[in-house]
Amino acid sequence: IRDSYVTAFSGADTTSPAPVPNVHLVSNTPKQVSLAWNATTDNVGVAGYRVWRWDAVNSWIMIAETNSSTLSYSDGTVSDNTFYKYGMRAFDAAGNISTVAPGIKVTTPLITNAYVAEINHLKHHTNF
Repeated sequence: IRDSYVTAFSGADTTSPAPVPNVHLVSNTPKQVSLAWNATTDNVGVAGYRVWRWDAVNSWIMIAETNSSTLSYSDGTVSDNTFYKYGMRAFDAAGNISTVAPGIKVTTPLITNAYVAEINHLKHHTNF
């Protein structure tokens, strides 16, 4: 029994996915940062992606996990006039994780009276 157990697991996937390509900023508002990326590759298959953000105490925190077909994420937990840095990692079903893709650095815009007026206008004239 022991030999068959070792044989069954000797072909386990130990290869990490390739780094996530083309991570880029889609939009940046005072209350939301939207990112997108291209699909990456893996010898067996990519299971999904993890979005990481550098926090105020100088450490990376995972803020989202998507499946392999979701190639974008919008972070609605940001504050205006604040610097953020994002990183991406792919993972596979065996738990292998890619190296961190090059980070995206962004500073959210300051909320201005014009921004507030635009949001109020949209709320009043749409089902926003």
